[in-house]
Amino acid sequence: PLYLLLLASVCTYQNVAAIPDQGVFNAFLAKAQVRERFSEAASAIDGLDNNTFTITSNYTLLSNLSTTVASIANRSTVALLNFTTEMQTMNGFTYESMQEALTRAGQILTSIKSLISSGFNNDYKVLDDRNKTYISDMFRDSFNRLSIVLSSFQVSFSGIVNKLDAIIQGTLRVDRTADLAERLSQVANLRRIYEVRQTSRYLRGAAISPLNYTIKSTLENIVRGDGFTVTAESKSQEAILLTDQAVQQFDGNLNDMTADALDTIKYTRTMYDGESYDFLLPNLEAISTYNKYLKDPLAQLNDTCSVASVAQKMNLLNQTITNYTTKSDTFDDDLLTLYGVHVSRAIHSVVQVLVASGPYSRYCYHKHYPLVLLVAMENYEDISFCYQREMDRLYHTQGLITTVVELVLYNLEQLLNTLTLCVDTLPCPSACDACVKTIGKYYKAMAKLTDEKFNLLLQFIPYETSASLQRLKSCVEFTKYKLIAEVHDIVVDVFACETNGP
Repeated sequence: PLYLLLLASVCTYQNVAAIPDQGVFNAFLAKAQVRERFSEAASAIDGLDNNTFTITSNYTLLSNLSTTVASIANRSTVALLNFTTEMQTMNGFTYESMQEALTRAGQILTSIKSLISSGFNNDYKVLDDRNKTYISDMFRDSFNRLSIVLSSFQVSFSGIVNKLDAIIQGTLRVDRTADLAERLSQVANLRRIYEVRQTSRYLRGAAISPLNYTIKSTLENIVRGDGFTVTAESKSQEAILLTDQAVQQFDGNLNDMTADALDTIKYTRTMYDGESYDFLLPNLEAISTYNKYLKDPLAQLNDTCSVASVAQKMNLLNQTITNYTTKSDTFDDDLLTLYGVHVSRAIHSVVQVLVASGPYSRYCYHKHYPLVLLVAMENYEDISFCYQREMDRLYHTQGLITTVVELVLYNLEQLLNTLTLCVDTLPCPSACDACVKTIGKYYKAMAKLTDEKFNLLLQFIPYETSASLQRLKSCVEFTKYKLIAEVHDIVVDVFACETNGP
């Protein structure tokens, strides 16, 4: 009876008291190189979350993607570091402490696998922009690799924990007198130790590295897309500014041309004043044929070259050009909206393909981004050409004004000499009758032609400027349609490239 009582006491003590492992736990950690291998893995895991940058563009897609990728990286890092920290801090001197440590590690592995299997589903919805699953597929593939490695740990730990449980429960006896290697082999044989050691290496190389690549490559595309967006939008703003400057230069050139044309018209009066014959009027009026043949033609010439007549032409030109520039200045007013809608669509399409991270994403990006950078600048060049070409045409209108004025002046340049010749005929006024009659008939026709010629300005100035304005408007509108067509082609091509490749 006493023997049975002592035996029961020993068994009870073994069931409730911790069983010393006599160095088995530390031997396992050393043989499996747990601290060294998991320290290396922890360093690699730290790199997952070391990808911080600021989105500088206003493209919401890039902000959403970067935030989502950073969130996945952060949560993965926290979970994996929790595991590696647990492995690196394992310690104890009993089979129970070894069992508890490996059990905790197994529980952490279970939570990590749960996270990577279903914890990122909402994040994937953000990453799958346009229902393109390239990024989420890369993450799933990386996490599948990680899950395989974690499962290997679970299998190894589970086998060791089962052995430890058997020792603790007394169903597996440990020979306390055996050497350490033999006692360790009862808990974790060489195969198990090798599995843990190799799997910890795979954790860094075969699992963390692909995940790190997925994060880095995705973020690199986002950063590249952000920089491209800023550059392309800057190019659009530059194109708008340059176009505005081209319009202002056109206005300046047109105003200079108008000033020259006004001076030319004004010179008609100056020239006529130079042919003033007022001092001859008393002599002319004394000639009997003056009233019948010369008075009306001279009056018509006076009216044609009067201050009021010249001012009429000048005011018409001034008002016409003012109305012209008022309208022509508005032809580029919608560029900001046009670029905001259409050029931005091209920018966003190229960026969408890039950040989707498909197999051809970077090829398609490098193929199309130069086209997007050029589209706004080429539109500026086209619009600038419209204004420059029309300015060249308007110079011909100025030339026409000059020609008309010159023709008018040709009709006036001998007026004073001719009248003086008649008055100087002696004896005058009796001998001047025939001269006045002759030049009177000539100036009757000349005055009519001069008036009609000078009044041509009243006709072709509004006609030519109206035609010029229509040509300019049509040219500018065509450049806008050309831009829209080019943007459409870029968008179609870049999305086709994403699917089909080169």
